[in-house]
Amino acid sequence: MKPIVKDAALSLAFSGTLAMGLALIWLPSPEAPVGPQFIPNFADSAIEIPGGSGVVVAEGYVLTAKHVVASWRGEQGFEVDFALDHPTLDVSLVKWPTDGKTVAQFAPGWTFVGQEVSLVGFLMRRSEVHTHGHTGFLRQEDGVSVHSCPSGPGTSGSGMFDEYGRLVGIHTGAFFMPTSAGWEISQAEHRFVELAAFREWLDAGLSL
Repeated sequence: MKPIVKDAALSLAFSGTLAMGLALIWLPSPEAPVGPQFIPNFADSAIEIPGGSGVVVAEGYVLTAKHVVASWRGEQGFEVDFALDHPTLDVSLVKWPTDGKTVAQFAPGWTFVGQEVSLVGFLMRRSEVHTHGHTGFLRQEDGVSVHSCPSGPGTSGSGMFDEYGRLVGIHTGAFFMPTSAGWEISQAEHRFVELAAFREWLDAGLSL
């Protein structure tokens, strides 16, 4: 019986060594990146423009809210060389000096309810704002979602970014809620247009 026991032990030892070797072959490298990488300078893609905010989506091109651009053509009497309005959504693409600012990277799809997001823009006649919150419900039929990032006058057209610093949409405004102290910005329903709703339009505009 001793030779049988010896052979069995050798067989088990060989099997264990082989399994460990195969595991080492198939295990991913610990240095290999897993998932999206955070973009540390994403906020530098925000840019202040007359009457609102915008985000740099290519060198010399800024994405903003359509109603911001409409104010240029109206009471401000301000014109630009190129402005492309989305036919139905509150977004516009304009040619604008970007002065070497960071170009935003795009998120690949729609947001989901409860996703962490940031708003980066400029309060009118004030400094840059960078606020945080979460997404709410999505009306996918018109591409509009809500978010809880505090905003204010001048932030229309601001970029909305996910937890990795990728652009997910454009902030278009808020509906303020009345309180005992008046209209309270922190209790507003903030809205943004999802990038996924107009990505094809944007790509076409950037190729013109």
